[in-house]
Amino acid sequence: MHTDAKFSLLNSVFAWSSRWSYAIIIFNVALIACGKKDDVDFLVNPLAKVVAEDHKLAKVMGLNNALFKDMGDTLLDPWIFDVKEIYPALCCFELDGEGKTWGAKGGGLYRSVVGSDGFEFVRQFTATVHGIHWTADNVLYVATDADRWDQNQPCRIYRSFDGGESFRLVKVLRTGSVLWWSISSDRKNNVFVGEYGPRDKGSGKRVWKTSDHGLSWEVAFHAPNIDGIHIHRVAVDPFTNHVWVTYGDNQHQGVFRSEDEGVTWSKMRHAQSTAVVFTEEAIYWGEDTFEGTVTRYDRRTGRFTPVLTAMHEGSYGGSVYDMAIGKSGLIYVPMVKYSHQSHIPTLWVGDGREWKLLIETNVEENRFGGFEHISSGDPNGFLFLKGYRIEERSKQLKPKIGRNRNTLDVAGVMSRPDHPDVATTMMQKQSSGINVVEARKR
Repeated sequence: MHTDAKFSLLNSVFAWSSRWSYAIIIFNVALIACGKKDDVDFLVNPLAKVVAEDHKLAKVMGLNNALFKDMGDTLLDPWIFDVKEIYPALCCFELDGEGKTWGAKGGGLYRSVVGSDGFEFVRQFTATVHGIHWTADNVLYVATDADRWDQNQPCRIYRSFDGGESFRLVKVLRTGSVLWWSISSDRKNNVFVGEYGPRDKGSGKRVWKTSDHGLSWEVAFHAPNIDGIHIHRVAVDPFTNHVWVTYGDNQHQGVFRSEDEGVTWSKMRHAQSTAVVFTEEAIYWGEDTFEGTVTRYDRRTGRFTPVLTAMHEGSYGGSVYDMAIGKSGLIYVPMVKYSHQSHIPTLWVGDGREWKLLIETNVEENRFGGFEHISSGDPNGFLFLKGYRIEERSKQLKPKIGRNRNTLDVAGVMSRPDHPDVATTMMQKQSSGINVVEARKR
C-alpha cells in the first residue's frame, strides 16, 4: 500500500513546536545540501535538489540562532539529518548487540553491513516476517505469518542460537500474530510475545512468556475476552526491567505494567498506545489516535502528559505504530494515515519537548500511507525506514547507545526552558515543490 508513497520532502521543512507554544522553524533543503555543487557529496540527499549551491551549513545555524536568540540552546544546532533512498526496502527493524540493524522484506531476513548503510541477505522464511527480536544473551527470535488476520494461517516463532545461521520452531500461535511491536525480553532473558490480529472473542488477548528460550511457555497477561480488542505493544523498560503491555481497539483499551516479570499487573492508564521509547527520566508513548499524539510518562511524578499533537501544527496527525531513539538522543516519531483519513503522513524528531517535522509523504486518497516501522540509531548514526536511511551527523553530542532497541542514555541532551511569548505565524509557500512554513516571534 504505502510502499510506493513518494516523499513531498520535508528535509527542507524543519518545524519545531512544543506543548507550550507552537514555534516553527523552516529551512530550505538547499541549505541542508550544503557545499558547492562539486562538493555536494558532503551531504548527499537524492530526494532534494540543490538550488542554492553556495549556501553553507553555518548559515543555517546562524538563521536558527537569529530566530531563537532569546530561547536558549536548541537541539537543532549540532545535528544534520541526511535522508537517502536505499534498497531493499525493509521493515520490522531490530538492533542486535553488535550494533547491526536487522530487517525483513516479505519472508526474507536481512542484516546491515558494518560501516555502511547496506544490507545483506541472511535467510528466507516461507511466510512473511512480522517480528524480529534479539535478547540480551544474543538469542535471535523471528516471528512469521502468512496472514496475521487469518487464524487458519498460524503465526510461527523461530529461535536461533547461532546468529541466524540456523533456526528452530519454538511456538505456533493460532489465536494471534506476533508483530515487531509485540515481542520483547528482560534482563533475565525472559521473552514476552503478544497476540495481535483477529479481535473477536478468544483471539488476540494473551501475552506469552518463556524463561527457557522457547522450551516452555506460559500466559503472563490476558486482556478481557471480549470482541473488539487485541494486544498492541509489549515492551520491557531497560531502566527498571518492568514489563509494559497495551491493548485496544475500543473502550476497553489500557496500558498495564508489571514490576515482577509478568506475575502481577497494574493498570497505569486508559489509552490505546501502540509505540514506546524509554529514557532515564521518562517514557514516551505513541498513540493510536487520529491526532498524532505522543504522551510523556514522567518517572518521578508518575504523570502522563501530551508533548506532541501533530494535528495542531497543520494538516497532520495519525497513529504512531513505532518510535525510535537515535544515536543523538533524539526521538523519532513516524505517523501513518488510514485509508479513510485525509491528513499527511509524517516523521517527526525531537527531544520530548521540542519537535521538528522532518519528512512528510504523498499518499493517494483512500490509501493507507506513512511509515509503520523505524529502526533505532546504530553506532554509525543510521536509522532506517522502509526504503530510506536517515543519517544523523553531529559535531557536539556523544551520548551512549543502550542495549534495548528503543533505549538510549540521553543525559547529554540539552533541555529547553518554557517560552510562552513565542507564537507561530504560518505562511504556506511553494519552493521547488516544497511546503515552507515560517516562524515569527510575537
